[in-house]
Amino acid sequence: MNIQSRTPVDDILLDDNDRHILDSTDKIIRWINYQYEEQEIKHEENIDIPYRRYIDLSNCIICTRTTDGKPALTNLCDLAGKIECVINTYNDYPHKTRFHQEVLEEIICHNSVIHGAFFHCTKFHQRVYFLNTIINNGDFSRCEFLEYTFIQDCQLSFGSFEGSIFHKTVSFSKSEFDHFQIIFRNCIFKDDTSFHSIKIKGDGVSKELLPHCYIDFSHSTFLKNFSLLNVELPTHCWFDDCIFEQTVILRDITSQHIISFANALVKKQILIFVSEKDRKNQIENLIISHLDISGRVDIEDSQINVLRANFTNLQDKGILRIFRSTILNCDMDSLCNRGILDFEDNKISNITLASAINLGVIELENTEINTSNISNRKTARLLKDSAYKSNNNIDGLKYRALELDIYQSKEAQLPWYSNDKVILFLNKISNNYDRNFWWGVGWTFASAIIAFWGINYFGTTQQIFELNYKFDFTEFGEIWKKYLDVLNVLNFRERLNGVELNAVGETIFLVSKVIIAYFMYQTIAAFRKYRKNP
Repeated sequence: MNIQSRTPVDDILLDDNDRHILDSTDKIIRWINYQYEEQEIKHEENIDIPYRRYIDLSNCIICTRTTDGKPALTNLCDLAGKIECVINTYNDYPHKTRFHQEVLEEIICHNSVIHGAFFHCTKFHQRVYFLNTIINNGDFSRCEFLEYTFIQDCQLSFGSFEGSIFHKTVSFSKSEFDHFQIIFRNCIFKDDTSFHSIKIKGDGVSKELLPHCYIDFSHSTFLKNFSLLNVELPTHCWFDDCIFEQTVILRDITSQHIISFANALVKKQILIFVSEKDRKNQIENLIISHLDISGRVDIEDSQINVLRANFTNLQDKGILRIFRSTILNCDMDSLCNRGILDFEDNKISNITLASAINLGVIELENTEINTSNISNRKTARLLKDSAYKSNNNIDGLKYRALELDIYQSKEAQLPWYSNDKVILFLNKISNNYDRNFWWGVGWTFASAIIAFWGINYFGTTQQIFELNYKFDFTEFGEIWKKYLDVLNVLNFRERLNGVELNAVGETIFLVSKVIIAYFMYQTIAAFRKYRKNP
């Protein structure tokens, strides 16, 4: 190339950091052409290096317009039609194309500062690289990226990518968003998308403004894998009404706000977990309500204050698995399960399955649920039925007792003397609904003692014993034999070894046999609590 024919750039100054100051459209155009020439020269000097032309805006400060002497806006429309790589299509908009301009060449922007990047409605035909770049305000909404898009180690004080289409891999790794609203709403991601170790500034946001702060992916379509890794979310994060064709990974996430997948379509997998054993995902509010799951949702090693899965639909092959997690409140009201709802090695303080429908399997392996916080009988019944269906008799007994207890104490609006009330009360105190044989043993001996005491003082003219501080073993032995006559439910003929009973004594003797026999039966029933069919 003839040196004398080079594009003049002598008037382009440097700042204190040796970055070129491109403060006009003309300077940007000349600088791009100058870099084209540099690329061509390098190729001529070494023909073994393939010639590749690209827009090089590295080490630059870019702004085409100013307001009151301050940088305000960089508008691609100003370049359209004035340089070969940017085609002006605005005149045809919206009849032939939805784009204001189309960028034909690859863009590389490293270690630069861009003021007001107004790239709205732009079609990028080649790769886009923004590396270690500061973008002060901007708009990438309704764009289309046909090749790889890398915005890494950047500082972005804007958040608008709404309605954009990404055809190839997208990466925002290690970038910092300095904006309280980050919008990827109504986007289409056709290849893998990664938000690895991004930072979102939430400092200085007032409590009144906080509900309006979010990172929003709602109404978007993800055709390949999506990952949000090692991120502390100071704002809400929305994935509502999304379509997930492949795997969604949220790893090492901390959020004191809402993460929502409400009304999304999960065809393969959502995975929420941690990579280090000594850490947990700290999530305040995780919403998977109205979720249609034909694949699976896995929540592992997480600490969640509120998990909402109400009105979620688990299809025939759908799986919702919660593993080694701590959940304070688990709301699964009106959940419809046709697949597998798997709880394994969890601690759950409160759970509700009110109005839930279970046509599939609910597994409760090694999951500790605080039953004292369960007040809904439908919840207890579903947990009970699921446990027995999985041959988990231990948990089944626990939830059966809870169901009966809720019915007896809270739901059955019956007088105390009604048949059901009496039966449930006696089953409760005798063996805790077939779970504790010691209660049966205690009541058996206690009822015999009470009957023996009543016979001694009211059922015979000659008392069998007197209460005093003297102890005579010989006398005690005779008293003990008479007590055993009361305890022996098979003995109806002998009346305390010859003791003459009056009418009251005969009545107490007979009634005590019935009561003692009942408590003996309840004791035996408690021993058989692990039988297959309770």
